[in-house]
Amino acid sequence: MILFNDEKLNFYTKKYKKIFVISDPRITKKCLPKINLKYNYLIKIDEGDKSKSIKTCAKIWKKLNQYNFDSKCLIVNLGGGSISDLGGFCASVYKRGIDYINIPTTLIAQSDASIGGKNGINFNNIKNNIGTINEPKAVFIIIELLSTLSKSQKQYGVIEIIKHALIADKKLWDYLIKTKKYNYNFLIKKSLKIKKKFTKQDLYDQKERQALNFGHTIGHAVETYLNIKHEVAISIGIICESYISYKKKYISKKDLIEIENFLIKKIKIKKINLKNKKRILKIMQNDKKNINNKILFSLLNKIGNYKIKEIVNEKLITESLNYYQKNQ
Repeated sequence: MILFNDEKLNFYTKKYKKIFVISDPRITKKCLPKINLKYNYLIKIDEGDKSKSIKTCAKIWKKLNQYNFDSKCLIVNLGGGSISDLGGFCASVYKRGIDYINIPTTLIAQSDASIGGKNGINFNNIKNNIGTINEPKAVFIIIELLSTLSKSQKQYGVIEIIKHALIADKKLWDYLIKTKKYNYNFLIKKSLKIKKKFTKQDLYDQKERQALNFGHTIGHAVETYLNIKHEVAISIGIICESYISYKKKYISKKDLIEIENFLIKKIKIKKINLKNKKRILKIMQNDKKNINNKILFSLLNKIGNYKIKEIVNEKLITESLNYYQKNQ
């Protein structure tokens, strides 16, 4: 269930005996006062991806035990994608599963990460190495919370919307590249519609849902290796994987240049030195899509369409990384 304001938030949560909010200090200060939420307990965790650890989970589970939480209680994840990943995982395994809801506060979370039920933490320096697929009972999209974001957070925050457009909606892609000032309410609704379509037909990520990994096979490896922001890493991944799509003759050189120019000139992705490309390849070998030690990709078939389970050899992957580095 996705609701686009907080008017029914307390109506929805009142059936629970206790409510436990997971957030971070910045979001607690900027966003919590803006929403209509009654809760019993609040735990503040570290900001960003570093919070997605077994150590943070243990801290949360210890508090849940301390407060005698059970199946009649609710976890509320207030924050970006890292918090919904972490909080959803904690809820899905605590006492074999208790209910949780997401209140996403970032553009990436509102347009993508807060729905679909993928939860997880990083382990052994591998991103999302441990996790579950367990959908939230509800997601409350409160557009006004985007006012707490910086200009760069909004600028980079469209990255998952860009991905959705490239794999499933040519008209949305045309809107993104031609429009100067975005209507975020429109973009979020369009993006969630695409995400819901994939998760509805393949919740457990065995076939079609894997299309949503476009840009993420290389992107996650770069993010892990260089410890950079998710949205910056995925921007790099999209350029590299678009290049691979071009080299496999799925998209034209014109399409590749259009994607690359849009990310570099309009989104203004930062120039990143990829340094040790062999290390990036090694990290990719742990990607969850891989089968029989073969690195599998989700690629573009054309703008607005996709291919999944595409085997890509290490030579072409390295070539794509070099292409990104050369054109920055």
